[in-house]
Amino acid sequence: MPRESKIPPAKRREWLELYLRGKPLDEIARRESRNPRTVTANIERARQERDFEVAQQEQLREALRSHQQDMLALLERLRGAVHIPPLDFGPQQGDFGLDDLYSSHGQAPERRVGLGPSLPTQDYSIGRHPIWGEIHLGESPRAITVIRDSSGPIEVHLTEEDSLLWRTLKEHLPRDPLWRDLADWQRALLAELQIGVTLNQSIRRKVEEVFGLQVTVGGAREPHLTPGLVWFIRVEATKCALGQPPTNIDDLVTEGEGSLLYQSSWILAEHLEDEGKAKSQLISIVEATVRSAEGERAVVTYRDLEDRTQKARNAIEEYLLLHHIPGRCRLCKKLGGQ
Repeated sequence: MPRESKIPPAKRREWLELYLRGKPLDEIARRESRNPRTVTANIERARQERDFEVAQQEQLREALRSHQQDMLALLERLRGAVHIPPLDFGPQQGDFGLDDLYSSHGQAPERRVGLGPSLPTQDYSIGRHPIWGEIHLGESPRAITVIRDSSGPIEVHLTEEDSLLWRTLKEHLPRDPLWRDLADWQRALLAELQIGVTLNQSIRRKVEEVFGLQVTVGGAREPHLTPGLVWFIRVEATKCALGQPPTNIDDLVTEGEGSLLYQSSWILAEHLEDEGKAKSQLISIVEATVRSAEGERAVVTYRDLEDRTQKARNAIEEYLLLHHIPGRCRLCKKLGGQ
């Protein structure tokens, strides 16, 4: 018997379709003038090729679904990052604008400062730790890097911007308003941090003038003020200017040796001779700060940050509600996605 010629893939698929529709193998072999063994072998081969193709297509669809999920997860993390630092976060060492106080104690400020969500409240807190690599705050990675020089913050950088996933998302949405809204929010947050520097420095000068004492870091035995007092006045003045309920100054705790405390833990001043007078002086500085040009600018800056934050979050949430990112990127092209 002459050797069978090679059967083309299209012919194999045709035989498989005939067989699946109920044609007997012998009838297909007679119609095609082929050996029944050849028909049987090629139908089985066509079945394997079809199953492989189906599996491959499903794998590609799953890869595209996973790619979509990765981008949606990125947007979810961005939504968690786009917040306003609350006015009542605790005073932290290295609060921008007061760095010289810590430098004098050998605590040199880092150029890169992590500003990220702190579980479980999703509030922000400013830290003094560098965030090269995977430095974490609690269980949550820092979402934002603040770059600063000797004058204070000069750039707000989203940690996700360094990822390939960020770049592929931009390929999917190259001209989307989302990117403008995020950039506007970053600029507004930077302006808020920078006005904090101005306020800290202005308040520090004012408290040293009114109290006649120095703002210092460390356990000095003579009467002195702490950076926490500067922070407290800045927060209280901003709250008052925004129409929010202020802290009752009379509720500030006084302890032995003339200490003035906030929430029984944050030391505002130590070794004061007259705590009652100190509270009155503190109130006068808060009121003066509210009326100052810096205080008025802080309100405008804060309101702008509120507006920019809401716009950026709305832009992110639109895609989260869609559960789909339109467009294509280089990864989609490799996967053959449309």
